[in-house]
Amino acid sequence: MPLSDSNRVRSCSLMLLASMWVLPVARAEVCDPNGFRGAYGFSLSGESTMGGTTRPVVSLGRLVLDGSGNLQGVASASFMGFFLGNPVTGKYEARSDCSVTWTLQDGSGGFQHFAGTMNAEGNRVAFRQNDPGGPGNGILLRTKDTCSGFSLAGSFELTVSGSTVNITTGTGAGRVSLHALLTADGRNRILASGPDETPEPVGSYEVQDDCFMKLVVGLPAGQPQTTEMHFRAILVDDGREVLGMQTDPGTIVALWLISSSFRTSTSTPIAENWDPRSGTASSAHRSALRRRIRIASCMAGSMPSFDDPTAETGREGVTIRLD
Repeated sequence: MPLSDSNRVRSCSLMLLASMWVLPVARAEVCDPNGFRGAYGFSLSGESTMGGTTRPVVSLGRLVLDGSGNLQGVASASFMGFFLGNPVTGKYEARSDCSVTWTLQDGSGGFQHFAGTMNAEGNRVAFRQNDPGGPGNGILLRTKDTCSGFSLAGSFELTVSGSTVNITTGTGAGRVSLHALLTADGRNRILASGPDETPEPVGSYEVQDDCFMKLVVGLPAGQPQTTEMHFRAILVDDGREVLGMQTDPGTIVALWLISSSFRTSTSTPIAENWDPRSGTASSAHRSALRRRIRIASCMAGSMPSFDDPTAETGREGVTIRLD
């Protein structure tokens, strides 16, 4: 029977009242500012319009916060295809509402300003550069005071993405994207399953005392053609994650390694592919990754879809398959 206007209003009012009881109550995060201290690794990527031209940029670094508002460390950046690195010093501030800010000054005297939000434990901060035109995709993760080669071991999901540039003109030349499952054996070797499912070496790593790493990855295993990539990286989050940047000339490429057993709300896009019972990649996801790893370095605007097996790369593209 159709509702009258008065009954319809009453019904809607009751529904609205009922919904007030089931809606979750939003709670503001509360953080201990004193928890934001110690050693951290960071990665920052995105586009920068500093200087008036939009360009991709990737930076990586390690900061040590003294607990009294002072910090020091080192920061490296890949800008216009050149790899640059400088020691930095600065100031920081953390607040009980979980907001954090810091300022870095390099050897040339220039300042950079950053702001973000930390989690309740103070070990993870999502941030952006506040300077006009600065990149906005940054992550800061706690690292150890000292590391060794044994600090990196187990199965990891690798994600690499970024751009290539002509180092003479500074203009974009193409894009790079890579996704794979790898294993670090704890003895400086990177392994991946070959066509017969047997683990084969596809790279190497060297962990330094300050948790920075030299990482070399050449994929795919067992294939006649490989693409070797060199990275500067830092081991963070008790060895569960690695942040990095490619150091080969003409590349502006970021790297992220995350342990296959690490499942948190901060890694949902990757964690949703893992089997919660075993902490490993689901068989379907593992098979899909093994079937095809594509490294695309094609002309800007002609990037093929990873989901389209028939897509063709540009004339500078390289397609690598594992099946």
